[in-house]
Amino acid sequence: MEKRSDVVVLVAIWEFLSAVIVLIPVVAILLMIPAAVSGNWPGMWMMPSTSYPVMGGMMTFAMSLFVMVLIFYFVIALLGGVWLLQGKEWGRILTIIHASLSVFSIPIGTVIGILVLIYITRPEVRAYFK
Repeated sequence: MEKRSDVVVLVAIWEFLSAVIVLIPVVAILLMIPAAVSGNWPGMWMMPSTSYPVMGGMMTFAMSLFVMVLIFYFVIALLGGVWLLQGKEWGRILTIIHASLSVFSIPIGTVIGILVLIYITRPEVRAYFK
């Protein structure tokens, strides 16, 4: 079996850091959902009291949807990093997905995402994961 590249380890570390960083807004949003449901959302005092339940429901839906997207991103990053270190092809595939999504995180995620995509699609790297 071939020796694992140091760059593969760096990419896995980037995957794990991304997974941990995405948990910060998840926790913050989950702490805000009770305020949105109860109608104690900041700025809601400027609206008529009859719109509180509607606004609370919309905010809860929007925050829940956002949390689900972030958790999906977390799972991709975490599993991608673990499987990358294990030398599994699924790790390479999830890393490609994660790097592609990271391209939209301007400017740092864009640069790192492009570099990872270039590296992880090289023939010798692909051969390591086969």
